[in-house]
Amino acid sequence: MAEPGVSHELMPLDRDTLPRAHRRPEVNSQRSLPLVDIWYANLAVPPRHLHELSGCLNAEEHARAARFHFERDRARFIAARGTLRTVLARYLDTSPDLVHFRFGAQGKPMLPDPDLHFNVSHADDQLVVGISHHGGLGIDIERVPPVHVVDSVSSLVFSSPECRTLEPLSTTERSELFALFWTRKEAYIKAEGGGMSIDLKSLDVATVPGRVLQRTTGSDQWLCSPSWTLRSLPVRRGFAGTLAVPGGWQLSWNELTRH
Repeated sequence: MAEPGVSHELMPLDRDTLPRAHRRPEVNSQRSLPLVDIWYANLAVPPRHLHELSGCLNAEEHARAARFHFERDRARFIAARGTLRTVLARYLDTSPDLVHFRFGAQGKPMLPDPDLHFNVSHADDQLVVGISHHGGLGIDIERVPPVHVVDSVSSLVFSSPECRTLEPLSTTERSELFALFWTRKEAYIKAEGGGMSIDLKSLDVATVPGRVLQRTTGSDQWLCSPSWTLRSLPVRRGFAGTLAVPGGWQLSWNELTRH
């Protein structure tokens, strides 16, 4: 169900070609692999649209928005939560204000419908949402950091194999790969639902493409996580994004635009 004044269409996003957009949020039964829908949105919306999105939020979300000190952060929160509700309402055949959430043990938001799974992330004004009918998922987007941040933080959050991969690269390449590694870890952790209980340095997302290796406790042995595969997302220049899902999958690409 689309909101008045809101439409969705596939946008180029700094790349020449993309798979054709799936206009309806449903799985094609003829496909051999499950489908995951990826939605993109820009959170820098004009006041009129921000007011419309604010009308979708519940009392708890309004209270959270009011706690932000800076207006820019408050507006981004409202736009992010309102946009998420708008996207989910399409799948639930309801209005955005009637979308209800429940929360897991680590605070991960979920829907009462056990057959519809989603995950959301935003960085600055860029928002990504992953939707699946075939099990849990994790998604993350981050802005590429300056190299001085990369060099000061890498050894604190990355495993030895990841640090060795970063070391010989140029400053630009190091920053871009740092952001990609970070989104891989975040997407995996969000998919697992482990939150801060997972040691970031115990994960290796550099050695095996598309997979996560985890160091066993008290040893230097690394085992491949059988549950999740990773895929880099084509996001705007200056950002990195990753999706974590179980097994193989196909993706549809959609961008929510406002007129």
